[in-house]
Order: sequence, then structure tokens, then C-alpha cells
Amino acid sequence: MPSLKDLPNELVVRTAESLCTHCTSPAGTRLCPDDCLDVSPHCGSRSTNPQEIVKASSAALSALRLVSRRFREIATRILYHRPSTSKRWLLARTLINRPDLALHVKSLVFPEAFTDPADVASIPDEVKEYYRAKISEYANSLDGPDGFINELARRWGGSDSFNVLVEGNDFYHVTLLASLCANVEVVEAVAGSVEGFHFSAPGSLMKPHTLGMCHHDTEGGMYLGDFKSVFEAAPNLRALRCLMVAGDGEVETTKLEEVDLQLSALGAEALVRLLKVCPALEIFSCVAGGARVGYTQFNPGHAKDALLRHAPRLKKVYLGYVDWEGVMGWNDWDLADNEGVVAEFEERGIEAVVMFD
Repeated sequence: MPSLKDLPNELVVRTAESLCTHCTSPAGTRLCPDDCLDVSPHCGSRSTNPQEIVKASSAALSALRLVSRRFREIATRILYHRPSTSKRWLLARTLINRPDLALHVKSLVFPEAFTDPADVASIPDEVKEYYRAKISEYANSLDGPDGFINELARRWGGSDSFNVLVEGNDFYHVTLLASLCANVEVVEAVAGSVEGFHFSAPGSLMKPHTLGMCHHDTEGGMYLGDFKSVFEAAPNLRALRCLMVAGDGEVETTKLEEVDLQLSALGAEALVRLLKVCPALEIFSCVAGGARVGYTQFNPGHAKDALLRHAPRLKKVYLGYVDWEGVMGWNDWDLADNEGVVAEFEERGIEAVVMFD
């Protein structure tokens, strides 16, 4: 009777890929049926934990590696498409020592906010050395060896101090691992803030097309201005999916085609500023986060005016107002402005949904 080992390599590869969550989740789909970010800790309706799916996938591929040398080579490549980040410093050490494996990484997902190691010694020496070299290289690319940023780099990366990694910033592990993976396409993480890609010079990450960020708390949120260096490092990003954005900020023109802001709070002026730097936008989604995130919120009329004026390629719009009565000025909304919003979008050939709870 024919067995798996009798199949040609092409079919074995396709069989192994069927066990990989990266290979079996087409771009734009989520593991959660309610379209939450895979890393979202706030999804109350998910019947299956995406991280359990990933864990089962990794276990199956790991078992396949044990069958034979041939299967080990095939499964190893696919296993690193979406590696487990639960032991992130050990993963970083592996990718530093095995750059051939780093080239196979397509997706980096960090489902838990970074917690400081109890002891700096727990971080492998190879990671510390890589960190110091990369942050110096990054600083040199921005303002030269005698510039202000390089001075900060020397202070941060000094031989006796490793406080950038161990004192309260929960995004550096994301940037460090992303900088190791030249072919990474998707990055999703839970973090308190997005301080920037302090290891990746502008234009150094050309493959990422999707960035998903989830705020680590149930209150407050992130600011889009903090994504500035991320957009500079990864200029080909096409999709930005965020949970809990509390404001905007200065961002250069992007190539974003999809912006999905879940449980977020932006005023009308902030929305206009965002749209002006997204001239290629095709899909826009925003669910209002209410007063627990921020105190200003554009209404459907504001969104319609801004999107029709500043998003000439727009195809789809979803606006949800789950907790809209908690935002500043909601009682001053002229509800007449919200009438006919969907009809006006549809007249322009734009698929639109506006939901109030």
C-alpha cells in the first residue's frame, strides 16, 4: 500500500503546508470567526483559541520532522513559517545562529505583552551582542556616529546596561525578531505602545504587508503617530489592523490599502489626517471604543464626508458604534448628518455598513 513517504516531494510539501496556519490562512482572513485580531485578548465570542490552533499545528509539523531526514528538511522549513514566540529570546538566538531558518519566517505573532525577564542573564549573550550591534547600525543610518540618536544608542546599549530590553518597553522584542527575518510578511503583537523599529533602518523590511497591533490594557490606547518609524522601515505595508487606537499623530504617506481600527477613538480631524496619508485606501473599518479608549469620535456623517473626499479608491466601509454614547460631544451630533450615509456610499459604488448598538 502506498504511504506518505512514497509521494513525490511536491505532494509532501503541500501536505505539510496543510498543517501550517500561515499557509492555510489566506491574506485578509482571521482565525477568529468574528474577525478579531489573532492576538486580541478581548475577544469574548471566540470558540477556539487561535493560539491553541497554532500550538497543534506546530506539534504536528514537529512530529513529521521525526519521520525521516527527507521529511525533517521539508517540515522544518514550514515549521518556521510561523514559529512559536513563547520563548522569544531562545527563538532570537536560534535565528541569529541559523540565518537559513530565519529566511523561512513569514509570520511573527506575539499573543502576550512582553514581561521583563527576572534576570538580564536569562537573555542569551548572542542576543545581547546582536542588539548592541543593530541599534548602533540603526542610529548611524539616521544621523551619523556623532548624532543625538547615536548618543542615546550608546547609553541604551552600554555593556553594563541593558535597560532598553528590561525596563518597561514591551515592543523591542518585536522589532528585534522582525529585524532578523528578511522575508517576514505579517507581524501581530500585543503591546502597550509602539515605540518604533529601533533595529530596522528605513526601507530595510520590504516584505511585510500586514501589521496587527493590540493594546495590552482594557483602557486607553495607542497613537498612530508612534507607527511612524514602523512605516518607514516597512514601506510596503498594505494592511494595518489595530485594537484600541486613541489618537493620531504625524505619519508620512503610506501604501496602506486597508485600515481596520477596532474599539478605537478618533475625532473627525484626526480621521482626515489619517486618510490624507493613505491615498491608496480601499477598505476602511472602525468600531468606536467609547470613553474607555478616548473622548472624541467622528460620527457617520463625518466619516462619509472625509472618506468620499480623501479616499478616491475606496471600495468598502464598515462603521460600528457599540459604545458611542460614552464619547465627548455625542449629544451634540446632528443626527440628520447621519441619515442617508449608506445610500450615498452606495451611489458611489462603495459597499457600506453602519451599525449602532
